[in-house]
Amino acid sequence: MSDTKLIYSAIPAIIADVGPVGKNTKNQQQGYMYRSADDICNALHDALGKHKVFATCAITDLVRSERQSKSGGAMQCVSIKCTYTFHAADGSSVATEAIGDGMDSGDKATNKAMTAAYKYALIQVFAMMGHEDSEVDSPEPLPQQRHAANGHLGNRTNAPPPQPPAHEPTPWEYFATRVGELQAANPTAWPDRAAINKDMWRIVKECGYPVTDAFKATATDDQLRDVFERLEQMVKTDIPF
Repeated sequence: MSDTKLIYSAIPAIIADVGPVGKNTKNQQQGYMYRSADDICNALHDALGKHKVFATCAITDLVRSERQSKSGGAMQCVSIKCTYTFHAADGSSVATEAIGDGMDSGDKATNKAMTAAYKYALIQVFAMMGHEDSEVDSPEPLPQQRHAANGHLGNRTNAPPPQPPAHEPTPWEYFATRVGELQAANPTAWPDRAAINKDMWRIVKECGYPVTDAFKATATDDQLRDVFERLEQMVKTDIPF
């Protein structure tokens, strides 16, 4: 009889069945595409049942805070760290940690944080991120525009074709611009740049990246995209509760 734990064959089988999930949901405010929690859960639902794998969650850390919105109301903020354990039919399991942040003027900040954490746990365990350049929603940029348009946290397809720039933005410079746009689009959550910067650096720390000025020079596109997606997840309203 084999001593191989079933979970170690079930997860690769699910990865093979499901494959990567593209960014199929559109943010109506800013016009970019992203992977929603619904997209991830719907893609995995049948494969998890087929291979008899399910997940349990343990919240290992939870921080609540309150901040004043631009209109003077109260915004509830929740940051959590969860351990998700994926179980197979023979009792074997593997565990992974994920963090999530949520912000809401009502009672849904915890729900949003848990949804965000679960979404990223599923993406990581089941290798659901694909090759971003293959997304048909994003027009193919000119060769000299590829690094600026597709290399940093998404596309800037609405901008007119630029002349060859004297200085191409660094990953951090483009990231900082996008953070400013996110704050401007969500003034209730972040009344000013200082407010979103505080959350930004907290997420950088939670992700295990260095909270130093040196990070601005060494951060990769993937690291900055991770931080940015967690920031925007805090204010999403189209998350199932």
